Amino acid sequence: MLILGCHPVRLSIIVAILVSAALVNGVRADDAELYSRLTQKAYIDVMADLRFAIEEANFRITDSNRVGRAISQRERIPFPEATVIHFCSLRFAQRFLEAEPAFLIHMPCRIVVAERGEQVIVEARLVPEGGPGLGPAVTPLAKEMNRLLRSIVDFAAKSP
Repeated sequence: MLILGCHPVRLSIIVAILVSAALVNGVRADDAELYSRLTQKAYIDVMADLRFAIEEANFRITDSNRVGRAISQRERIPFPEATVIHFCSLRFAQRFLEAEPAFLIHMPCRIVVAERGEQVIVEARLVPEGGPGLGPAVTPLAKEMNRLLRSIVDFAAKSP
C-alpha cells in the first residue's frame, strides 16, 4: 500500500525520523509524559546497557530504527547517532489487553537514544496511568510499566 506516494518502508523511516527529532528537541506530538536522562557515557555504551536493561526486565526488543545512521548514509554527511528501540512484553501486553483492549495503542514501548553534543540523551515515552476511557484496572499496570521504563532509562544512562 502506498501512502502519500511513499513506499511503506520509506514512510516508516520518515515517521521514525520525525518522531525522533521531536523527542530529542522537546517537541511533543501529544501530551505523553516523557522520562529523560542525559549522560556523559559514550553512545555505544548507552546502547549496550539499554539492551541489557530491557532484557533483564523481561522485555523483548522487537525492532530498532537507527535514524541518525540512515541520515548519515543517505546524505553522506556526519550526523549524530539517534536510535529508536521498540520492545514489548507479552505478559504486560496480555494484562493490558485484558484490562482495556484500546490500551494496545501504547505498545510497543519505545526508548530513544541520541547524541546531543558531548552528551547522550535516553528518553522513554511513559504510558498513561489514567484518563478518559481508561478503566481503573489500567492504573496499577501502567504504574508498574512506568516504574520499569524509568529503571531501564536510569540504568542505561548511569555512569560507570
